[in-house]
Amino acid sequence: PPKPVDTLIINGAECEPYLTVDARLMVEKSAEIFQGIMLVSRCLGIKKVYIGIEDNKPEAIKIFSKLSGIKVKVLKSDYPQGGEKQLIQNISGKQIPRGKLPFDIGVLVQNVATVYAIYEAVYKGKPLIERLVTVTGSCVANPRNLLARIGTPIKNLIEFCGPLVDTPGKIIIGGPMMVFA
Repeated sequence: PPKPVDTLIINGAECEPYLTVDARLMVEKSAEIFQGIMLVSRCLGIKKVYIGIEDNKPEAIKIFSKLSGIKVKVLKSDYPQGGEKQLIQNISGKQIPRGKLPFDIGVLVQNVATVYAIYEAVYKGKPLIERLVTVTGSCVANPRNLLARIGTPIKNLIEFCGPLVDTPGKIIIGGPMMVFA
């Protein structure tokens, strides 16, 4: 950040209903996420580190509560809990003034997938070439989270989770709240 920050907040709250990749990532890659968090906090000299996890993710809460150097804040599972401004206020009590950014109040927010990608880049030398995505909906026979290469056609992801059990009225990208068709 262009200004010093003293607080790192890790966003473990899903930004949209029906998306579940962050929850799975926190359970399956908790050690790697923790290492990514420690890298960021060490590089920036940050002492206060929080992870916000919604109350409907008890397995992730249990795992991260056992780790030292990070404080778990259990959040109400309520949209838009994963929104940056809401997350900062609910965890730190600070509000971002109009026209300002988180670093203006000494806060940096990173998503669990981002700190996982930082871990992979530093410890494995792996560039960001893939992303976890949720494929779901009433028309999909086998909804699931997939690790997909960046640039994979959406059609291929849907086919992999198929067969379609009905013709979709529309296919949306993102969650149901901030969707585009």
